[in-house]
Amino acid sequence: VQGAAEFIVSITAAIGSLSSGALFALRGFSGPGIAGLLLASLILVPVMLAMSAQRRAAGSVANA
Repeated sequence: VQGAAEFIVSITAAIGSLSSGALFALRGFSGPGIAGLLLASLILVPVMLAMSAQRRAAGSVANA
């Protein structure tokens, strides 16, 4: 159980660094145009999927 918790924490940290890096990149490279929206969706969709998978994993760890 402790290993699973550490794994979830590492995933959370990775998602946090990726999302902050993505926001920085969006501010730096593209204005609020179509390209910026596409880039944001390409970054946000996998992050949201990973977060929902992480919640499911946390729930299964809590139930175990």
